[in-house]
Amino acid sequence: MGKLRLASTLLFGIMIWNAFAFAGSAEVLVPFDQDLLQNSPAISSATVLPSQMKSKAREKTLTFGLSTWMPSQLNLPGQIGSEIAFNRTLPEAYINFRTQLFAESHELIVMIGGNWLALQRTAVLDVGGSSINQTQQMQLLSARAGVEYVPSRFQSPLLKPYVGLSLLPTVALTGESAFEKGSTYFGVAGEFALGLRMPLAKLGLQWQGAEFDLGWTGALGRMENSSLNGMGINAGVKVSL
Repeated sequence: MGKLRLASTLLFGIMIWNAFAFAGSAEVLVPFDQDLLQNSPAISSATVLPSQMKSKAREKTLTFGLSTWMPSQLNLPGQIGSEIAFNRTLPEAYINFRTQLFAESHELIVMIGGNWLALQRTAVLDVGGSSINQTQQMQLLSARAGVEYVPSRFQSPLLKPYVGLSLLPTVALTGESAFEKGSTYFGVAGEFALGLRMPLAKLGLQWQGAEFDLGWTGALGRMENSSLNGMGINAGVKVSL
């Protein structure tokens, strides 16, 4: 009888020990009430909801369009007919990738991109003792690395002003002609831009997140012994990625 009582006591003790051990290691599952979390100042101020995490990601956009910009006096001295400057044959085409410098701010933007501009010059040259009308083609290619400032205090639902500064490493490729055999030239320019953006929806175009971009741009720079200085008007579209 004593042995049975001792065994019963040991068995009861083991059961009590296991109950406390399970209670200490078990996870307490509480239903997640998102509305309660949002409406609680003490919790919501220190908690980021999954639905809010996406807003912390940097916005990425693409701008592309056409420009009237061209160098006002790009004549590449030292070549035959160097006094004849190149003129634009097509509007300049540009494309830029843009993203926020800081995830918390939409005001400072970094951008990388490029431009392409087709130029030509025409003159009557003396070729083999005869005066012949000659044309030379040039492709002007520029890379862009810069920053853009979009001041929130001046924004409205209709317009978003911006200013930008960029560096433009530039290469010019000329074709073979009576002017020369064809060459490659390198230069660099600094660019300043000032413009406005407007949601396309305000213009009656239902393109989600897209904006019409209209601005003025000016560049100062050198290529060989010639000038890359020029001004122009940009018109394009900004889209979200």
